[in-house]
Amino acid sequence: MLTLNPNWRCLILACVLLSACGGGDGDSASTSTTKQAYSDGQGASCSLSSASGIEGTGLRNKLTGRITGITLSGANTTVAVGSTCSFTADGASVFQGNAMASISDLRVDQIITALGDFTDTQNAAAKSIYILQNGANGQLPIVGLGESGAPYGGRTWMLFDGSEYSVLPQAQVLVDGTPVSVTDWNPGEGEIVSLAGTDSFPESNNPGGLLATSDVKVTHMVDGPVDAIDLAHNQIVVLGQTVIGPNGINVPEGINVGDRVTISGHPTASGPIIATLVALSANTGDFLVSGVVQAANPAQHLLTLNGVAIDYGTAQLSGVPAGGPTNGERILVRTVRPANGEVLTATSIADDSKILGAGMGTVVAMHGIVTQVYSSTLVSVDGYPVKISDMALQTCGSPPPANSDVTLQGTIGADGTIFADIYCFTVDPPVAVGSWQARQYSPVVQGTIQAIDPKYGTISILGLSAQPSPITRVMDSNGSLLSLGDLKVGDSIAVDGAFSFSVPGSIAALGILRIEGALQPTIQTSVLHVSAVDPILYIHAEGNNSNTYAHGWPINTDASTAYFGLTRTQFFNGGGYFPGSDIHCLPLLTVSVRINADGSLTALSITEAFKLDWCN
Repeated sequence: MLTLNPNWRCLILACVLLSACGGGDGDSASTSTTKQAYSDGQGASCSLSSASGIEGTGLRNKLTGRITGITLSGANTTVAVGSTCSFTADGASVFQGNAMASISDLRVDQIITALGDFTDTQNAAAKSIYILQNGANGQLPIVGLGESGAPYGGRTWMLFDGSEYSVLPQAQVLVDGTPVSVTDWNPGEGEIVSLAGTDSFPESNNPGGLLATSDVKVTHMVDGPVDAIDLAHNQIVVLGQTVIGPNGINVPEGINVGDRVTISGHPTASGPIIATLVALSANTGDFLVSGVVQAANPAQHLLTLNGVAIDYGTAQLSGVPAGGPTNGERILVRTVRPANGEVLTATSIADDSKILGAGMGTVVAMHGIVTQVYSSTLVSVDGYPVKISDMALQTCGSPPPANSDVTLQGTIGADGTIFADIYCFTVDPPVAVGSWQARQYSPVVQGTIQAIDPKYGTISILGLSAQPSPITRVMDSNGSLLSLGDLKVGDSIAVDGAFSFSVPGSIAALGILRIEGALQPTIQTSVLHVSAVDPILYIHAEGNNSNTYAHGWPINTDASTAYFGLTRTQFFNGGGYFPGSDIHCLPLLTVSVRINADGSLTALSITEAFKLDWCN
């Protein structure tokens, strides 16, 4: 089974700060450090972890919880949410429903969502606070759509994008449109799930919540044969559809071309599937495809899903218009593939647009990909219609374009549209080496574009291959949004992403920042990504210890290489970890390099940096 994490940069952030990933880049969820809420109004602190209920989205952290204390100290207001988090609310915008409110409207036992910077270990601060419920019974009806972690503590799981959850014995569970018993349902780590139920906030789950789930819905993106495996370009092809791993795709041992697999993940506006889970399939019979309809042609009974053409002329239709599915509609297709063609033949098509268990006014918290932009205030995310409020646009600043990875929260309208009062990029903008945010992302590679592959868009930089995907965020250093097509050979860029486990010298690009002027070629990464055998250091994927040198990206050193923060002897004899650092909170390594005539790299300087407050 393969698990891939869609909360790419936000979970990298959580891992770097507290080793708190519940999956993907980490092995298991860690217990958040318990801290007492400040009561003197002089400071504020929040634990950041996948188990803390705080989504690590850089400058836009998001938490949902029950207020347990409000402290006034002069003009300062500190809000406590459980014992693990307190933050200053001074200057925060407060909303209740669709109306503006004020800090004076906050009350103990209210359920709130707060946006702000909760990564600062001494000065956590909210920028916006949304009052969801006034605390009559401490419970909140909610639908969470996101990625499930592995089970822990019995039959409980963690949504990477929200609450810990359990499934009630009487719950309705639908997997690919088919009812499944609660006891038979065991979501794989990385499964995209829709969970409807009641969120409560006991001390152990505040912030974050404990969701008692009454309705579960899982729709896989594709279930069919593997047509091709292309690790060099971070993709596989399943039933004709391109499947991309956002932080590098690793085909599990035992999966080969021709095997039938199940893919969980997100649709995109441009066609490729963003995979969060790839696993061998036990299914037989018709294949499965789901997604958002494009290029609907009722006259010819043709449509496109995930970049693949489907003929539905003889298909049984359920819940879709008599004339056939329309563009933008979420559908679930059972299909066969004729031996003599690329066009799939649908045997049945069912509507897949309903959010199970969501009544009008129900709160919805969701993470997904923008699949259509109709206007600045009307979009679809993973194929679900979303109406964006003015305050959400103002809070976000720049509206996410199609293919953006976004986090949203709002309520369900009468027609099923989600009315979002929180809506923005899940991740921060791409960063350059030396910016304070760069320590949260590993790795960051900075240099000049040497080549761009015209077919796959692969960017060569410092001899490394940076593979973008449809959801890679590209920006200019002046803050303007760019597309991959705006980049050209010779541009100075910084790329942040994740190293490939299986392809030496390859990185899955999560963000690309174009920078004006010439740059000193530099690599910044966690020390976990570095191995050293005098006189060469190797940069590689974390956890690749068994094949470090076979899969590493070599950088030479010589007598002129300068060392800062540690000596040459310390570096080649164990990395020179700083006092106070440990496996969960590691120093950063910054390597300034020169490109030699043969294309190899030599380190001009190696700098190891660490601050103890990174671990607090």
